[in-house]
Amino acid sequence: KKINYVSKPRINNKFYNIDNINSLFPDISGECLDIIFIDGIDRVNCFFGSIDYLKKGGIIILDDSNRIDNPCSDGSYRPIQDYFINKNYTHHKFRSTYRNTDIWIKN
Repeated sequence: KKINYVSKPRINNKFYNIDNINSLFPDISGECLDIIFIDGIDRVNCFFGSIDYLKKGGIIILDDSNRIDNPCSDGSYRPIQDYFINKNYTHHKFRSTYRNTDIWIKN
């Protein structure tokens, strides 16, 4: 089941209002992506717009995952972390003083 997430980005720019990955890549279909790297302002919509395209064994990288509540974005990256609860993914955490990165591998 495809998840739709409605964002409220504070930046009025057409780039941040793309409804899904098909707007950028109209020929993409099925589970065809090996890696999804998420780093930018509208991360939650990027995640939910691309997760259905990840292959088995594929990797999702969420950069700066320490920014749970991000005032520059739509408010929270928590929906990304909540998505993986009870899902068949292996989770790896990389932590430093100022930055965190979370990586999930689809089993």
